[in-house]
Amino acid sequence: ARKEGDKSTEYNAWKFLKSFQSGYIKYQTYVDSVGCTQFLRKTLNATDKSGLYEVSFKVLEDNTKETSTLRFHEQITPNEYAVYNEDEEELYNSTVAYSDYSKCSIIQD
Repeated sequence: ARKEGDKSTEYNAWKFLKSFQSGYIKYQTYVDSVGCTQFLRKTLNATDKSGLYEVSFKVLEDNTKETSTLRFHEQITPNEYAVYNEDEEELYNSTVAYSDYSKCSIIQD
């Protein structure tokens, strides 16, 4: 287990992006209007350590599906990545709090 303040086991955002080709994420959030979110990686860029994902989610209120393309880009801090929309506007940053780089990851906003 990781101890408070222990940086020796810091998780790596680029390694997470390389391993995360597709899957579902359930966000724990104050916004209950969105169901599970599906991710499908379209491209991976090793030069700038980014991945382009098609992201789809169900809007529970009217039972519609919305899809957008988002770019996930590793930040200076190795366990963080930023998410950009198609206009290259930064939407949010996330931290890889845990990942086995296979089946399970915990991401914090």
